[in-house]
Amino acid sequence: MPPRKNAKPGAKRRFGEPQFAREGKLKLVRRQDLDQRTLAAKMFDAQVAQIKADLGTTDLSAIECQLIENFAGISVMINDMTVQLLLGKPVDPFAFCQLSSTSVRVASRLGLHRRSRDVTPVDPLAYARSRGDERPDDGGER
Repeated sequence: MPPRKNAKPGAKRRFGEPQFAREGKLKLVRRQDLDQRTLAAKMFDAQVAQIKADLGTTDLSAIECQLIENFAGISVMINDMTVQLLLGKPVDPFAFCQLSSTSVRVASRLGLHRRSRDVTPVDPLAYARSRGDERPDDGGER
């Protein structure tokens, strides 16, 4: 939506109008700045959490995190388009195909299979030593 031409500086903007930091410069809005209570935001966050769980680690690179968020955004858009189609509303088939193709490419970069996590139990004595929780030597008496 283009900004109002007769808007006064400092005037409140209408919902959906872009924010301008300075005249002619668009202010970037982060995802954290948006309302997280919407269905789309909940679907997005759930998709990100599921993919991160499938990848089996919290030690992801910045690129992997960005790819996950990209895939989740595309997934939410495809889901919305599918629902519109099922409701009998018109859907742009080229946009749908492009989103689907892009999702396949992003998914292939992330991997289509779950990664196993290292669940090797930690040696309890080594864990206690690392925390400094060793008990004083009682001389072997019990």
